[in-house]
Amino acid sequence: MSWSGEVLTMVRYMIWDIDSGNYTYTDDSLLGAVFMSAKLVSLDVSTTNDYTVDVETRTIDPDPSTPTSDPGFINLTALKTSANILFAEAKLESKRGIAITDGPSSINTGNRAKDVASQAKTYSDRYELYKRQYTAGRYGKGVITPTTEESLPDSFLF
Repeated sequence: MSWSGEVLTMVRYMIWDIDSGNYTYTDDSLLGAVFMSAKLVSLDVSTTNDYTVDVETRTIDPDPSTPTSDPGFINLTALKTSANILFAEAKLESKRGIAITDGPSSINTGNRAKDVASQAKTYSDRYELYKRQYTAGRYGKGVITPTTEESLPDSFLF
């Protein structure tokens, strides 16, 4: 499976658009969102490979799945795409929300926008967390407590 196919499947599950007979989004529209997010991730994160993402032609060089997979880039792209789609859905839902009260009865569809926005924020927060972890994994870890040279193991000394 190509990297974009893998991300597409991940995104469909994250936004819960998995009913193949009745998709909300076409593969083409999701791929557009995937490549836009890949472009943003490549600008936002210093990745193992320097990816060149062309949103218009939907190409990326080098391919994140060959010769070895770059799961960090793939997962970050899926999270970014899902968050962006859900934020857009929340915006649309906020315009559709209605509240009707007729005596003791009431109908309020405004909570749908809040629920979708909450899920979008969850994915956005995960993206930020995984971005920091990905970056830390690439550049190592540091000693961030007060210490003296004598208390450090020899492997920390330069």
